[in-house]
Amino acid sequence: MLATERELHTSPVRELAGAYSCVVVTADRAEVHSDRAGQFPFHFSVRGHETLIAHHATLLATLHSRTPDPLTAAIQIACPNVIPLAIGRSFFTDVGRYESTIPAPHGPLREALVDAIRRRGTGVTADFSGGIDSTSLAFLAAAHGPVEAVVYHHPQLPAADLDAARQAAELSARIRLSVVTGEEKTLPYRGIGSGWQLSALDWPAPGLLAHRRAALRLDWAHRTAAPIHLTGEGSDALFQPPPSYLATLVRRGELRKWATHSAQLSRLRQASALDLAVRAVRLAATSHGQALRGLARSLTRPQTATTPRAADAVGWWSVSGEAAGWLSPQIRNDLADLAGDPATARKLSDGTTPARHAMLAALRSAAAAQRFLRTLGDHFGVAVHAPYLDDAVVGAVLDGPEPDPDPARAKPRLADTLAGLVPEAVLTRKTKGAYQAEEYAGARAARPEISALLRDSRLADLGVIDPAAVAATLTRLNAGARVPLSALGRLVALEVWLRR
Repeated sequence: MLATERELHTSPVRELAGAYSCVVVTADRAEVHSDRAGQFPFHFSVRGHETLIAHHATLLATLHSRTPDPLTAAIQIACPNVIPLAIGRSFFTDVGRYESTIPAPHGPLREALVDAIRRRGTGVTADFSGGIDSTSLAFLAAAHGPVEAVVYHHPQLPAADLDAARQAAELSARIRLSVVTGEEKTLPYRGIGSGWQLSALDWPAPGLLAHRRAALRLDWAHRTAAPIHLTGEGSDALFQPPPSYLATLVRRGELRKWATHSAQLSRLRQASALDLAVRAVRLAATSHGQALRGLARSLTRPQTATTPRAADAVGWWSVSGEAAGWLSPQIRNDLADLAGDPATARKLSDGTTPARHAMLAALRSAAAAQRFLRTLGDHFGVAVHAPYLDDAVVGAVLDGPEPDPDPARAKPRLADTLAGLVPEAVLTRKTKGAYQAEEYAGARAARPEISALLRDSRLADLGVIDPAAVAATLTRLNAGARVPLSALGRLVALEVWLRR
């Protein structure tokens, strides 16, 4: 929370600055408030006449003797971005999650971003990839004083950020750039199952598998003794239009723009323009209830390993058949029953478009990623902040006017908002650092450790997965095949977390 002492006493709770959650207790009621993105979630458990509310689901599970929820674990592995399935659930049976749905007053986006940086004061450190996200925050902070910035680089597996970061840093005399260098021992999956994360984490954060890489930046930030470290988490969710917006163009009857954008996206994503366009038409005619029923039917069929296509993003969601195939037949049937239940469909507003759903799902993921970074930062004594996830910023995007996507530009809404405050060279960078090579290298190197987890699988004990199916994926991975690596990371994170 970034509110001043005066604001704490005079402003309504939902209008305070920053991102926060709180419980307001009066003589006859307890009122729960949570941040819009969900990086400070509340959980609750009811047993008899007793209702417990806490940030940490693990605490409630301990007090009320709750056990891990197999169905939530299955959702996390195979379809975490299907919001109607995940909403309101924690990783413990009968421990729910409070979902904030009430909009709060907000101002213009530009004003919200500038204020978010101003309130964090001077002398901050910042991630600095050279792209539009974190780098823009560093330039906004540099308007108030010097900024120590950091970029991560792995010499053997470069992510294309280093050169861009150096060029951007040269545009301001107030930004001093440092480089932290990755190596073999910082690859994802190294040292899984050991270290601080087992006792510190309240949920199975996939980020823990790459915590050594993130720790390089946070250890550097700790050594600068700065009060706050800024990260660009949340920008992709809020400002990168999902390909499913093509269906919105069809629904609006903007057919010329639909055809043009389909062609432009096909070049960017190396996909068939006709495939994208046809999928958009079908998506425009598919409600989320119909999509859920289709998901339910697919889960009851035999699952096969198929190569994902770029056009799959033009949908309500994309579920990997190979990842679903890791699930036991019984849990897939249970998941299908949940997806086909009319009550599940009612959890999502009828006015929600596929593009809006994709944004909300990405926002939930970004909030969880930032929650992990903040937890890791606590370990190093570093306060990690994500200004893009402030309530005022999130509200300005979610409740403000719907943007007009432009496939020819990277995050056009953010670029237009920050024009004149951030150098144009930063706002117009079209490339983005890609860390998939590190993910694959780390997963292949850690195959013996992952296999050992599967031989004594807690998820198998819960009836969630078939270890043999996951082992088949590891074999394909080791042979150089493409596999659903994000889903594998979530599965391994769950296995590690269940052993805490």
